Amino acid sequence: MAEHAQRRVRSEEPLPLSNTFRFAFREGAKDMAGETLGNDFEATFSTPALMVKGSNSNTYVYREDATALPDFNVLFNADIDAKEAAKFLSFVNSDGATVAASVVQADPVRQTLHRFPRYRSNDQSLLTWSPAVYEKVTPSLGGRAPEVARQNQLYVKPAQPLPVGYGWKLVVGEGLPTPRRA
Repeated sequence: MAEHAQRRVRSEEPLPLSNTFRFAFREGAKDMAGETLGNDFEATFSTPALMVKGSNSNTYVYREDATALPDFNVLFNADIDAKEAAKFLSFVNSDGATVAASVVQADPVRQTLHRFPRYRSNDQSLLTWSPAVYEKVTPSLGGRAPEVARQNQLYVKPAQPLPVGYGWKLVVGEGLPTPRRA
């Protein structure tokens, strides 16, 4: 049996993305009654990969006559740094033409264009994978969570108007980093 590096994860910190964890009782572990637990329990758990949970455009995008300056709010399942993300986001058309993306951290509190409707998220939530991030639901808002600045949401538009072309898409390149927590 191969030896695997063991890493302890504090209960306060979120589990890292794209990892598989093995859970087993330590040798000699005892239950609440003081009885020694068997060594036959083992379970595995995998965390999800970094992913886009949803996107939303503030304007209707016509397939045949799209705007040259589309804008998108992109929601991730982990915190993303806008400056780092700019290196991995671009607009690409069906002929391979590329236009750099202008990327900022979304702030729906100060910018109405940055508001993101829950129904546009694949899990109907604006939360990250991190269990340390909670939204507080306030009765004064009719049970809705208040708008807050989110580190897992980016506001993206082309750095310059898209030239005439077909099939323009916002592309998220491979290797997009997530900030490390202290």
